Amino acid sequence: MFHPSGRPVIALPKFRIGSVRASTGLLLFIAMTTAMGTPAKAQAVRQTTVISAPRLVQSRTVVVDRGRPGWWRGHPAFAYYHGPRHGYYFAPGFGYYPVAPRYVNVVWRVGGTLPVSMRNYVVLNPAGFGLAVAPAGHVWCYAGTNFVLIARTSGVIVQSVAGGW
Repeated sequence: MFHPSGRPVIALPKFRIGSVRASTGLLLFIAMTTAMGTPAKAQAVRQTTVISAPRLVQSRTVVVDRGRPGWWRGHPAFAYYHGPRHGYYFAPGFGYYPVAPRYVNVVWRVGGTLPVSMRNYVVLNPAGFGLAVAPAGHVWCYAGTNFVLIARTSGVIVQSVAGGW
C-alpha cells in the first residue's frame, strides 16, 4: 500500500480495548508520551559552600530554577526568609531591610535607577543564582524579588531578572 506521495504506508492492525477501537501506533504514542512526561525546565546547578560555624564547612549542591516557585527553599542564603513583609524587601545573605513606600511593589525596568539606599545589597555570588558575571563597572543587586544589574556609579539598571523568589 502506497501514499499518493509515493511513500509506503504501513497499515497497523486494529484491536478492541473495552468498547474502544484503537490502533497500536496510537497506543504506543500515548504510552511513550506518558512515560516521558513533559520536558524539564532549564535549571542551573551550583555548588555552594556554607560556613555555619568556625571550622565547620559544609558543601551542598543547590538547584537554581527561577521558573519554579519556591526554588530558593533549602538555599543557605534564604535561611531567615519567611515570606514577604509589608514595607520590607529581603536580600539573601543580608536579611530583611526597610524600603521607602514609593519603592514597594515597583517593577524594576532597564533604564530606571536603583535608589542609593538599595545599592548596598549586592549579590556576592551571582553564579550561585544562575546569573552571569557582572561586567567591569557594574554590579548585581537585589531589588525586591528581582536581580538587577546596575552601573556601579550611576545606579542605572542595565538588566533586570525577574523571578527571584
